[in-house]
Parts: sequence; C-alpha cells; structure tokens
Amino acid sequence: PRRPAWKLGQPAEELETAERAAFLDWRRELADLEDNQRYILTPFEKNLEVWRQLWRVMERSQLLVQIVDARNPLLFRCVDLEKYASELRPPRPCMLIVNKADLLSEAQRVAWAKYFSANKIEFVFWSAAKAQHELEEEARLDRLEEAAGASRAHTASFVGEGKGAANGSGGVEDDADHSGDGGGDDDADDGGDGLGDDGADGDGQSTRCGIASATDAADAADSCVRVLSREELMAMLLKRCPPGPPAADGTTLRTIGLVGYPNVGKSSTVNVMVSAKKTSVSATPGKTKHFQTLRVPDEPGILLCDCPGLVFPSV
Repeated sequence: PRRPAWKLGQPAEELETAERAAFLDWRRELADLEDNQRYILTPFEKNLEVWRQLWRVMERSQLLVQIVDARNPLLFRCVDLEKYASELRPPRPCMLIVNKADLLSEAQRVAWAKYFSANKIEFVFWSAAKAQHELEEEARLDRLEEAAGASRAHTASFVGEGKGAANGSGGVEDDADHSGDGGGDDDADDGGDGLGDDGADGDGQSTRCGIASATDAADAADSCVRVLSREELMAMLLKRCPPGPPAADGTTLRTIGLVGYPNVGKSSTVNVMVSAKKTSVSATPGKTKHFQTLRVPDEPGILLCDCPGLVFPSV
C-alpha cells in the first residue's frame, strides 16, 4: 500500500484518516483480485500500524535494503516495494542482501549472481551467522592476547626479582670463595631471557602472518560470489547510499532502511552491523513491532533504520 500524499503542518487526525482510507482501498483491491478475478493471494500483513512503520522507514532512508533468504531469494524479494521506492521523491535506490549465503555452494552463488546481474539487481552475498562467529572468534583471540600479555608482564616482573636476589647472593659467595659462581649465573640468566624472547616473538609473528595470508586469499577471490565480511558489507553500503540532508551541525548522515520478511535474519544482520545485541532475535515472527534507528559505532556516518518484519502479498 502507498502512503497518501501529505504535507508539513497537516493535522494528525486528518493524516491518520487519509492513511486509513488509502489502506482500506488497497485491501478492497486485493479482495477483488481474489473474489472476482480468481487470483490466489499468499497470506500477508493486514495491520495498518505495521505498514505505517514501513512508510516511515522508506521516507527516512536514502538507501532501501531488502534482506532475503539465500535458499529462495525471489520468494522473499518484493518487486512492488522497489517500484514504490522509485516513486518517492527523490527516488530511493534499492539493493538485496542475500543472507545465509554460506548455505549455498559456490556454483549456486555463481548462478544467482548471473541472474541478478542479468536483471540489473544490486546484490551482495552475506551470512549474519558467519559474521557473528568471526566477531566472537576475534573477541576470543583478543582476550587470549590480553591474558598472554598479562602473563608475560608477570613473568618479567618475577624474573627481575629473581635476578636481584641472585646478584645479592653472588656477592656473598665471592667474599667466601673465589670460584666465580656469579659468572655461571649470568650465563644462565642470559640464555633463559633469550629463549623466552625468541619464543614469544616467534609465536606472535606466526599468528599475524596466518591472519594476513587468509586476508590476502579472501581479497583475491571473486567479490561477486564471495560471502562478504562485516567490514566489506559496511563499505559496500556506504558506497551505494547517497548522502542525506545536512544535519544542524553541518555533518551528513547516510540513512539505510532495512526491510525483510520475518525470520530471514534481519535482526541478526543488524546486530552484527552494530557489533552488539540491539534488536531481539526470536524464532517467533513479528518480534520487532516498531522501526528503530541505530548508529554504527565504527561508521559514524551511517544510521540504520530497521523496519519490523513484513509479509508482503503475492499472487
């Protein structure tokens, strides 16, 4: 359904009446398709309040993103929504985030990429679950590194205290015996320190080299069929989204509207984008009731506008 034309300063009661009348006309048109023209419609959202959330998300956004399930993208893509976005002023560009793409083989992603490209559909392959796992793994490695750093600091402090004690005892032995035991202690200390430093440096360097090698290999893959990482997805959205109107402080903010059916992974995608749990994830459809705006911590120029899950009608 389309939101009826409105203007600033219009009374809220008048606007609400116009929206309800337009929505009822849309419902009558769908009923006519079923009753008189013998079309079969899929179940769809019949609550006007949910559609109002969609209208506001579309009006606030500079880029409209549909999140679809990779196992059947066309089932979860609403073509009429893209047409509606093109009717707005200014028109909103649209793109697909094909979520759960890690469940597809590379050959399947190649086939879908050819289809989307042939039909001039902007798309990216994505997996919220895979990206969440990568974030958790990165956090785990950071915790291990912090723990290892604290352990090395504690060991260095203990070794330093041991050296001081050894030097003191060596002086007493020199007075009593000129056998030169202190020299032997110095050699042992030097050898121990050298082995410890080499071992730590070697481990750290090998870990960093492994990460760098994996990154280089990923960059060399075909970006059209590769499942993007979080950083790559944010860069793509930032590139595709036009700048919004300047704010009061002179900065420009790009607002990205996120729309999708229930249970396609939209809330999980939002959580990964903001790197925190901001929207509840549930197996029950319709968990999110109202649209919400979320800032991306490491991308201050991006504002996410998350629409409640919507079931669109189809014939």
